[in-house]
Amino acid sequence: MTAQEPILIASDIHGNLTCTLKLLRQGIDPSNIYILGDVLNNGESEKEAEIIDLIRKGGINFLRGNHEDEFLEKYCGTSKALARKKRKIGISPKNRRFLRNSPTQYEFGKILLIHTPISPRRVKTIETAVEGFNVIGNRDICFHGHYHHPKAYSYNPRTGECREEKSGTFQLKDNIQYLINPGSLGINRTFLVYDPNKKTIRRYAF
Repeated sequence: MTAQEPILIASDIHGNLTCTLKLLRQGIDPSNIYILGDVLNNGESEKEAEIIDLIRKGGINFLRGNHEDEFLEKYCGTSKALARKKRKIGISPKNRRFLRNSPTQYEFGKILLIHTPISPRRVKTIETAVEGFNVIGNRDICFHGHYHHPKAYSYNPRTGECREEKSGTFQLKDNIQYLINPGSLGINRTFLVYDPNKKTIRRYAF
């Protein structure tokens, strides 16, 4: 993550190739694009295989979500019947290795990127946000996915106040912690751009 350049963050593509291609045309360097898991739906379509190709070959940052873990668990093993299934799904051995070797989180200083901080559940209420803030400890920002609707929560460690940030664009404040979800690129067609220089969050939708 480059400190001065905007970072594009998306999650939960779920096999939506059209939105993936649109995302890659936003003019952000691939090294500053982060996909927070669940690229796959069930891992059995050609579009999903193409999306993994785009991510791997394009040098895009990617971490595994629960759909990737479920896919890898389903298609592990070496039986002949399973080998036939693997050929049918079209996701190459190289891309299966890519998924298996992908991290489950990124961390840069006090910024955490993860599929969900309260696995396997979703951060979608004040109550679950409080749980999430307890998990992330003293980190300033946690970007996460899993819940398909864009959400952002802030927490003041001094007062204990947790609140939802309703605006699609907002300024990050000093001494405040944040849980920020870009929503689902594949379902709600949303993503966000984080500008670490200006300390702003801006949400977008196709």
